[in-house]
Amino acid sequence: MACSSGKTIAQWACSVESFSSEYNSEGWSADQILGPPKVYPEYGDLHGAWASEECNLREFIEISFERSVVPSEIKIYETYNAGGISRILARDPTNQWIVLYTAPKLECIKRSRIFCPTITGCNFSTRNLRIEIDCSFSCNWVEIDAVQLIGSLTGKGLPVSSKRKDSPKLSLWVEEVTNYSTQYNNSGWSARSVIGEPKVYPRYGDIHGSWATKVTDAHQFIEVKFHEKLILQEINIYETYHAGGVKRVLAKDPAGKWLKLYETNQVQNIAKSRIFSPTFTPPKFPVDELRIDLDCTKCGSWVEIDAINIVGQAAISFTPLSSSFLQLVNNRMFSDVEIIIDGVSFYAHKGILVARSTFFMSIFVDGNMPASAQQQQKVPSSQPLQSPAQAEDSPPSYDSLFGPPPTSQKTPTAPPKEQLYGEDNGVSDVAPVQAEAKTTLPVFSSGGPLVLHNVTSDVFWIILYFIYTEEIPDMIVTSDAPLEISPLCLVRAFRAADDFDLPGLKPLCMNRLCTLTPIAVDNVVDVFVEAMRQPVQELISQVAQQIVMQNRDAVKSQSKFRQLPKDVQMMLLSGPDIKNMDLKSVKRTSSETCCLQ
Repeated sequence: MACSSGKTIAQWACSVESFSSEYNSEGWSADQILGPPKVYPEYGDLHGAWASEECNLREFIEISFERSVVPSEIKIYETYNAGGISRILARDPTNQWIVLYTAPKLECIKRSRIFCPTITGCNFSTRNLRIEIDCSFSCNWVEIDAVQLIGSLTGKGLPVSSKRKDSPKLSLWVEEVTNYSTQYNNSGWSARSVIGEPKVYPRYGDIHGSWATKVTDAHQFIEVKFHEKLILQEINIYETYHAGGVKRVLAKDPAGKWLKLYETNQVQNIAKSRIFSPTFTPPKFPVDELRIDLDCTKCGSWVEIDAINIVGQAAISFTPLSSSFLQLVNNRMFSDVEIIIDGVSFYAHKGILVARSTFFMSIFVDGNMPASAQQQQKVPSSQPLQSPAQAEDSPPSYDSLFGPPPTSQKTPTAPPKEQLYGEDNGVSDVAPVQAEAKTTLPVFSSGGPLVLHNVTSDVFWIILYFIYTEEIPDMIVTSDAPLEISPLCLVRAFRAADDFDLPGLKPLCMNRLCTLTPIAVDNVVDVFVEAMRQPVQELISQVAQQIVMQNRDAVKSQSKFRQLPKDVQMMLLSGPDIKNMDLKSVKRTSSETCCLQ
């Protein structure tokens, strides 16, 4: 897999992590990109190279290599309609995609070639590349035979795992199965078959000793536990029948919630056994429980797992601060404020909210209640709570919520000397010290919860999570069933960052919209309309408009595009400067739909 030459090695792609599409599952499948060239130096629409399903769209493929290196050279073997590679990206140690190359222009070269672009900005170690192609220029398939990564094993930005020397690396096998969706039977293909070391691997087939599900749909899972907690570095899943069906891997955090480590939208059907080692960002907490989600629909049969192995270092005795704060997110324990949004209760801590957001400081410290918020009156237990509709029809008075309104006098009346010094202290000539003005500011009443009307519950989950952790969550956890974060939710969170004065949230939302939850052809119209609501989010609008321009035909064929007013359609297709648009023509209505005047 890797050919060494001193400290510099050259290696071929060894695993496909994700891809936009593939022409079929055989001759032009995504897996054809693995290993050394099979078609080059021949040219043509030939079996053995990866080809996308369509021949006029933007496509991508994400691949991994055996070892992490600091890249010095990337060689891409193009064997049909060369010149269609638009971008090359590498995943950095923080799991972000960094652009190494952007094509100044696209070409259509009618010969095979080894494409060696000049790469920049990669001073970190990586084993993952993302290659983006644009078939629209040639109006035909752009096919890639192989990819070779050349780089140094040492250099700036190596993963933390390669530097840690404080404790030995441990390798653990499953000790207990805690939950599963279905199992084929209680013996040869039971869920407990994943316990311990492999029994079937490296054999391939429908063989006793691996876990097989009874149902072959897209919603199968198994939850497993290991003997002790490790600082995760590797996860190895031994697949022995219809490999490639793992669609998601999650780890249980200290608060008992599942954190997504790996996910793909394109499962595969690989007719051989393999050890699947997904690429993931190591969580900031020690792990002893995993959940593996399967999608059996690609193969239409059983996806069987023989064993699961984790590799890492023994958990250190202290808990990272970020992990500790993660446990406080929406945790009722020791919370001192309840926030209600869309009927959903969130529990938080005023001190943390005030320290992180001037929006909450204004409410809890300054006593300034914005029009988008109100404090719900605390009703005695013998009386029924008002419904939201009733509360809006007859809102409680300011005095009933907060007491008398604050006085306009900034300096309080000085207390008498006797109160400060006593009756006979002999200091009658000493003037009493007056309290500073800020001590008289009203504070939020502890009577009832705070109700917010300027945000939805899914967006507020992102805001609350960010306030406590400086990160964006993987899932929306406001109900029993966690939900995926949609691009529209990220656009709304991007806008809400201004309302709650959280500038650090905006780049995280933008990064997520360009990587894990991307703006794509199927959602770009909705994203653009949402971004154009007041206040307009120009950066997202520009990105969406660029995607529309690059996929004109695909976007024009969508019914939601044809339902837009003609002037807006023309605006999207002609690509005017966002700054010259009539932004007042887009507004939000009470039904949360886009109304264009």
